[in-house]
Amino acid sequence: MKGLYLILDEMEDMTGKKLMEAKEKARAAGSLSSADIDYLDKLTHTLKSIVSTKVMLGSDSSRADRHEDEASERRMRDSMGRFTSRMSELMDEAPNEHVREEMRRLLTSM
Repeated sequence: MKGLYLILDEMEDMTGKKLMEAKEKARAAGSLSSADIDYLDKLTHTLKSIVSTKVMLGSDSSRADRHEDEASERRMRDSMGRFTSRMSELMDEAPNEHVREEMRRLLTSM
């Protein structure tokens, strides 16, 4: 899977370079032809597709990380599901009373 991700990284760079070249060409010409617009549309759709695919691959490969994050969050909660002392510490470290109050409000709503 990492090999595919590296290929997509390279394709993203190449597409980005082509997009920059097309932008410079259009800027030099001072306008966009119908062919330019079609080419730019294809490049931006290609770039969007590559980025979306990378995000999907990243979410699949990080499944173990998500489980670890969930386990870590469970460790931060007490038996009633409330956040433990770490949240109190964070509130104590807040820069001002307004931020502390917002944190309390957030915790209460959770």
